[in-house]
Amino acid sequence: MPVSPPCWLPPQNADDFASTPVPQAQTRCEHTQKFSARSVGPSYGGATCGGYTVVFGPMGDLKTNMKTVSLKAEWGDTPIASAAACASARIAAVAWGYRCDNDSCSEGGWDKIEIQRQTHGTWNSASQSCTLRLSFGGAAQRYKTLNLDIIATQVVNGSTVRKRARGTIEARRGNGQCYSASAPR
Repeated sequence: MPVSPPCWLPPQNADDFASTPVPQAQTRCEHTQKFSARSVGPSYGGATCGGYTVVFGPMGDLKTNMKTVSLKAEWGDTPIASAAACASARIAAVAWGYRCDNDSCSEGGWDKIEIQRQTHGTWNSASQSCTLRLSFGGAAQRYKTLNLDIIATQVVNGSTVRKRARGTIEARRGNGQCYSASAPR
């Protein structure tokens, strides 16, 4: 049974957002910023559509010079303990970015990052675990704000029930310390 979709319109209000500056971390090759949040309860979004929305933007001090973004929607509820329950669990998500059209990011617009998608759980019999995840990514575009709208559901006693979701938004850029095949010569 398909999940009713999150809003496929540009994002409105966030359930969770980075409200204080998120520091940059530096690895051997990259600068990164990462924000993750898990819904406290099932999120139903607005009156007609939407799910749990996670936003990373100016309040979290998202650096607009980050060149690669990844947004991950995951199951955020109680771990699923059986193959049958895993098969009935679904996640649907859409990712948006407010692109910068000038150096100061004072002009821009909302773009979908890839297409909206949904998937069902995948059971791993060896580890007795269920994987339920969607990933979105973009490169070579500067964003002022990144938004992830997620709906997690599971069939319980014949009815589709909303569940908790988790969203992670990460932005990265090279730090000039490592060779890249795509780097200008």
